[in-house]
Amino acid sequence: MKDFLEADGLMSSPVTPRQALKDAFAAKVIRDGQVWIDMPDHRNPLSQTHGIAVFEKAVEAIVARYLPGMEQAHDYFLPQAGT
Repeated sequence: MKDFLEADGLMSSPVTPRQALKDAFAAKVIRDGQVWIDMPDHRNPLSQTHGIAVFEKAVEAIVARYLPGMEQAHDYFLPQAGT
């Protein structure tokens, strides 16, 4: 998303992952910016051992929220792949 936004002159400074997501939401590249902001919040605890409950909660979020968000972003970029 960052590269796409930069190529179109839509990326703000400073260039951070969070700013890229905000800019992508503003440019309507992604529909639900909160989904993308929440992804690292589930990833970080998984890098440590917190038990099965943390893992199951992350899996539920991946299936219910993150995969649909990624599919929407994929669909946004797919028609533009040939241009």
